Amino acid sequence: MNWIFELAPGFTLTLARTTAMVSAMMFLGTTGDSKMPRIVLAFTLSALLFARRPEFVSLDGGISTLALLVAREVVLGLLFGFTIQLLFVALRITGELLGHEMGFSMAQVVDPTTGTSSPVVARFFETIAFLFLLEVNAHHEAFRILSELFDRIRIGTSWNLEAVVSSCWNLAGSTMQTAVLLATPVYACLILLTIVLVVLSRAVPQIHLMEFGYAIRILVAMFTTWLFFDMAAPHVYRLFESVFSSAHHMIDLATAS
Repeated sequence: MNWIFELAPGFTLTLARTTAMVSAMMFLGTTGDSKMPRIVLAFTLSALLFARRPEFVSLDGGISTLALLVAREVVLGLLFGFTIQLLFVALRITGELLGHEMGFSMAQVVDPTTGTSSPVVARFFETIAFLFLLEVNAHHEAFRILSELFDRIRIGTSWNLEAVVSSCWNLAGSTMQTAVLLATPVYACLILLTIVLVVLSRAVPQIHLMEFGYAIRILVAMFTTWLFFDMAAPHVYRLFESVFSSAHHMIDLATAS
């Protein structure tokens, strides 16, 4: 029975890192009804990863040392989980920008992933991002990154926090830039439509723009979104590639001395 107590700290640290990363990847669910599947997934992944390479972690300081090591593993898992989640954040921001310009900012639906209300268009773009994720098997790549994380950064060992956080912030900034670029064509068309409607209202005051203005904006936004969708698809694929390559680069930075 002694071997169980010897392996318990290592499995605890493995479970902490895996659970943190699974929790941060919100496309796996965050509501109460998905709690048990996420717990089962985290425990199963932890058991598989730990069984592949059991780790003996010595705790010279007792429980206090274990608590500090668990906190460090949780931070590492959250950072990499947040990195993967940026795939959906980018498309969500694109949808929020377009939804606000379309006049859908007041229309809210309950997001089954987060359990909170979200704009209709943002939820639509998040669904598109999830379909892209399944199409290219990017969820497999997320779990490969988790496996590489354990191979390159052994549990209980130190890693370069400053480099990982800096790389994560840089990736977040580039992701936000991509989100704005994806929304720019449709957004520009809606701004031109606004200018045309304002000029028309000045030229023909008898026309009541409030009666058909919103309907025209929605139709134009839907048409231009469909028109530019094929043009935007390669950028979405590149966004996926950029996020995953950055995650691998973050592992390199974390292990650099």
